[in-house]
Amino acid sequence: MKLWLKGIENINDPCYDVRFFLNRDSILMEIEFHPHSIELSIDLFLNWIRKQTSISIENEDGEPYNSQF
Repeated sequence: MKLWLKGIENINDPCYDVRFFLNRDSILMEIEFHPHSIELSIDLFLNWIRKQTSISIENEDGEPYNSQF
């Protein structure tokens, strides 16, 4: 399953800012742009997931990713 997320700042831009690819045991999050509304949404989403289970955030090479999220 694939989900698309778009920030409210770029409402007339046809491009999406974040894509989520949901797999059975992982979620791939591809971030193209991260306006403030997207950062807030991703932060809320990841905090909710952290309350449900343990997670690790990795970059595209599978290495731990240290970010503001």
